[in-house]
Amino acid sequence: MGRKPLNFDEMDSVRKGIEWGLDFWEDIVITAIKNLPPEYEYIDNTEETNDEY
Repeated sequence: MGRKPLNFDEMDSVRKGIEWGLDFWEDIVITAIKNLPPEYEYIDNTEETNDEY
């Protein structure tokens, strides 16, 4: 399994990604995850258990 090249004509967001120099799906997904707003970030539930002590 290697990295698959993008279908450049598939969607506008892919074209925007290419403008940023992103050539593969993984790069676009990773960039999208890094740019998520804070309310969508992973919440670590272990902090809630620490409050019980």
